[in-house]
Amino acid sequence: MSGLTVSRRAVLATGGATLLAAAAAGQETGGRADPAALLPTSSYDSLTGFIRMFAGLTGSSVFANEGLIYGKVEGQLPKPLFGFVSVIEVRARQVAPGMWRSEQKEAMTCLDMTTRMPLRSFRNPYTNEDNVVLGYVSPVNVYFFDGSGSGFRGPPKPGQTSRLWRSSATDVWVTESRYNEFPSSITEAEFPRSYAGPIRHSVDILTYRA
Repeated sequence: MSGLTVSRRAVLATGGATLLAAAAAGQETGGRADPAALLPTSSYDSLTGFIRMFAGLTGSSVFANEGLIYGKVEGQLPKPLFGFVSVIEVRARQVAPGMWRSEQKEAMTCLDMTTRMPLRSFRNPYTNEDNVVLGYVSPVNVYFFDGSGSGFRGPPKPGQTSRLWRSSATDVWVTESRYNEFPSSITEAEFPRSYAGPIRHSVDILTYRA
């Protein structure tokens, strides 16, 4: 999302007093804002700036993620097993002063690391077995955000979310680190070796750029 005009970048990144500072900086740099002037100066600016980068200027966005799934055993370096690609739709709206509600839905498929074609199974290097891989379409996941953090299907829990803002010569970046607790989507009867209990714990670390 680089190369945006002063007004859109300022609206996208923050609001209020920071917006005025960005406009002034843009006038001094030939119509383009100094990215450092867009960095939030309060927890409210940080929250609203993140929501705009996360859910878009209209409160709705679609984006893709891709990467590798690794396996690891104690005393050994991780080994890549297969790739994945997912598409996420996000919708967000303000539900109270300083409080936002988002709805997210994700579809994921697994990929062959060489051909990048959809994968049905892979050779497990640890067991020498052919393991079936499963793509999925998630239910609608609901999060709540405020200046203290985020919460899954309920009020935000302080201390479970952090947002790190920084700028380069041309862009503004924010990295959100979020601790999650989800009801398990699998049962012990279905996947006895993978089941880790009724609650699944995870950490998301995602970076956004404008």
